[in-house]
Amino acid sequence: MIVALAGLLAGLAQAQPSDRTGWVRVDTPEASARARAAGLGFLESRRGAWIEVDTDDAAGVRGVAGRAGLPWREAPPDDVSAGPSWGGGGSGRPLRNASPAPPAAVSPADVESRLAAIVDAGAGAWVDVGTSVGGRPILGVRMDGAGRRTRSVRVLGGHHGDETASVEVALALAESLAQDGIPDGLEVWIVPAVNPDGLAARTRRNARDVDLNRNYGAHWNATEPGAGAGPFSEPETAAIRAMTDLRDWTGGLSLHAGATNLGWVWNWTTAIRPPEEPALEALAATYAEACTAPGFWLTNGADWYVTFGDTTDWTYGAFGQHDYTLEVSEAKSPPDREREAYVGWHLPALRAWLAMVPAASHAVVDADSDLPLPARVEADGLGSGATGPDGRWARWVSPAGPLRVSAPGYVPADTEDTRIALVPRSPWTELELLPPLLRHGPAPRTLTVPGLSDAAPLVLSRPGTADVTLAPAPGGGWTVVPDTLAPGAWTATVGTQVLPRALVVLDDDGLVALDAIDADAERTVLTGRGFGRGAEAFALVGPARTPIPVPVRESAEDTLLLDPLPDDTRTLLVWTRGHWRAVAAPQDDPTLDDTVPPDGMLRAPGVCGPADTRAGPPVGGVAVLIALTATVRRGRQVPPAKPRTRACYLG
Repeated sequence: MIVALAGLLAGLAQAQPSDRTGWVRVDTPEASARARAAGLGFLESRRGAWIEVDTDDAAGVRGVAGRAGLPWREAPPDDVSAGPSWGGGGSGRPLRNASPAPPAAVSPADVESRLAAIVDAGAGAWVDVGTSVGGRPILGVRMDGAGRRTRSVRVLGGHHGDETASVEVALALAESLAQDGIPDGLEVWIVPAVNPDGLAARTRRNARDVDLNRNYGAHWNATEPGAGAGPFSEPETAAIRAMTDLRDWTGGLSLHAGATNLGWVWNWTTAIRPPEEPALEALAATYAEACTAPGFWLTNGADWYVTFGDTTDWTYGAFGQHDYTLEVSEAKSPPDREREAYVGWHLPALRAWLAMVPAASHAVVDADSDLPLPARVEADGLGSGATGPDGRWARWVSPAGPLRVSAPGYVPADTEDTRIALVPRSPWTELELLPPLLRHGPAPRTLTVPGLSDAAPLVLSRPGTADVTLAPAPGGGWTVVPDTLAPGAWTATVGTQVLPRALVVLDDDGLVALDAIDADAERTVLTGRGFGRGAEAFALVGPARTPIPVPVRESAEDTLLLDPLPDDTRTLLVWTRGHWRAVAAPQDDPTLDDTVPPDGMLRAPGVCGPADTRAGPPVGGVAVLIALTATVRRGRQVPPAKPRTRACYLG
């Protein structure tokens, strides 16, 4: 609560000046370049040659436009013939979004109550996606169609709090699916308000004055107005990043308002086109055929206007997911009396979009264990992508030839098979990276692998993220700054040695904590604070640390009840309320005998062996037990080789 209050106060201290937004005339590519170079950020609204902009410059839009030699206005001209539109389709149609949002527009409380009605009716399940800067919940609902799941799709609304039409359309879609049924094989996650603080205040940016749709990790640019301190610096975008790790999302829609169009990647440049642009445009056309919004049009995002740090650029660039930006209404916050009209324009198209089945669907497994395997996927004519943790990969566009599938420690495969079995290059060793859990922070940390030379660089990799190469440290091991690594499980490679998912990186904002674990053959109980609804868990099993889902039976603020852990579980990963938390049981970690816990991680006495009385009283005031007390290998329990002080990492 203290952290949330501090963030909210910081946001209030940076309230937007009245001259932060305005309208400039941009009628040529040269004028567009001058506007961006001067520090003006393009927004969705356009009228003829006039486009709405914002700036972080203290001089305001008027001052910045003057320095750049661009005509400026506080409001768009009434005469749409005031100049031609340059780039992608300023429509010249009347706009209302320059006027203040009506006070009766949707609120965060409305989002919660309307989603609650869907969950109470049994048509969906709650998902606590994360927590905003101001401490508000980022709420979502997961809805599943009948039969085997063939695709997962996500719908995000309300990145900008003043675009209430996007929130209304997302809510109406969830209500329509609840009433009329969910397409077979579909799993859809709907998050109506990614920016609940902005929604409450009717501001574009969040409570820390950051434009969330400029804060993602694809071509993030510090000069973009509202970009934030760095990629994913905001808890809202970090929560969407963590949610994205849970699935192979076939694609989805990021809903906005300020125009009526559907746009595909890229948004950051017009010079480079996505490899599958014709197919992306054809997919967009299927939406337009069913959409009745007046003057609805299609565009490449950057052809309309260039942005950096966009949601869909990140998901496409990192995972190859077919995400689109949907502008639902030229008025950002239309009066409530118009809700039925603009929602009606989009519902048939949205339902048709969600009914699309993948043109390509594959599953990657370990050839030895037949267990699912996260992998990277490439193909001619497609963007580079990645499977989900379950090894699934499904897209609405078919590759032009075989898939190139790879994972560290496996022989790559070029194949058109729907089931792809990757063969390990060599038997897995019991080498482990220490510490196995690494909490975010700016201070450098040292990683070691007992029994392995540190003369060669260490490479950290994970699907959807660029590899990180660490040079050997002068004092031994390898040095890394935890803040430079995205939360989640990373694979370590040193020369020919591969340690799959050996390092789990954890964020550290104090809102979600794992304090203790109690596990036996019947169930697994995690206790702590800040747990949310819709939590998911994965056991990293065996020396390959293959991720196996562990069903969550019940969740409460301080307790998660899970199924029993699979045999040979090495690490338990838990996603809850936008955070990754973990329990790791190293096979041999001499640092666990130290009196100072590494990385500030909690160590659970008794979890992996006799309690270490030097470590203080048992965590949470209870003795904690887990099936990992004796490491389970090859279907049988093997006790520790000798009595010694052992403890698990809890993070």
